Amino acid sequence: MKLYLTKFLTDESNEIELIDSISLQTTKTDLNNLHSNFEEYSALLFLLPCSKYTTYNWEYDDELSKNINEINFIDEIDTLVVKDISSQKAIFTNNQALLIDKDYLDMINSALSNIKANVYLIPEHLVLVNKFTNVDVDLKNEFLIIKNGI
Repeated sequence: MKLYLTKFLTDESNEIELIDSISLQTTKTDLNNLHSNFEEYSALLFLLPCSKYTTYNWEYDDELSKNINEINFIDEIDTLVVKDISSQKAIFTNNQALLIDKDYLDMINSALSNIKANVYLIPEHLVLVNKFTNVDVDLKNEFLIIKNGI
């Protein structure tokens, strides 16, 4: 199984760089043509650009429903959000909440739905925080270990 990593080239376009972890070959493409640039049934680590989401510390309460958690979260941060909160999607993971534009997320989901691969959406800050950060990603039978960023 091959492992690929994506990285957006600019904030304004949907041009991305696709990196093959085995050959270390990089290919420039866009979201619409991403599916034609790698082997099916591989793993794809899709890095969400930091400029496209906002992260907040948030403890998800498992005793409450997802809707109640989302309402509580939005109630707490709505004065901090510059954009219309209804245009944002809240994603909860690892005691954090990410706000990401719904249209942007729909665009990514549409492009990734054409791909026959195990796709992992990873917020870019998790692998680019600083040179002392290590990230382990469980890929079922294998682990991707990123030491000192990428």
